[in-house]
Amino acid sequence: MPTLRTVGSLATLTCRRGYTFNGNGTWIECLRSGNWSDAIGTCSLDAPDITVQHVTSSSVTVQISSANDGSNETLTTYCVVLAPIMGFGKPSDQKRTTSCSPTTELEMANLTPSTAYHLTGYISNDKDEHSTLGTPVVFATNEHPTSPSPPASGYSTTQ
Repeated sequence: MPTLRTVGSLATLTCRRGYTFNGNGTWIECLRSGNWSDAIGTCSLDAPDITVQHVTSSSVTVQISSANDGSNETLTTYCVVLAPIMGFGKPSDQKRTTSCSPTTELEMANLTPSTAYHLTGYISNDKDEHSTLGTPVVFATNEHPTSPSPPASGYSTTQ
């Protein structure tokens, strides 16, 4: 049975959890012409949060989290974009690496020791929806990840 609309009735526009509404307003009115008072708008995937879990001299493991609860029953892919930081603290456009996985934990290997990297991520699904890039994270690979830290005083003593 079709939904009946009467002139002056209002519709509230919302998106599922994990999506952001993109439009002029969050409600529209049914006009005498039979049209809505404004464009309906769209919903887009929220940008993910990225947390660096583990760093070695040549790899990084990251966790991607999103408010998307999966209720849309689509296959979700989590992607990270990694770029070494070049001069003036800007990420390189030429040396970007992207890695995607159906799981929220990703590992990127073959990184250069003692290098700073710019890391961000996005989420996509099988409906060809993509989130915007998440907040960037900057981290540095370790030259000798198992080396002990020097004493806090800066001096070492032997007995």
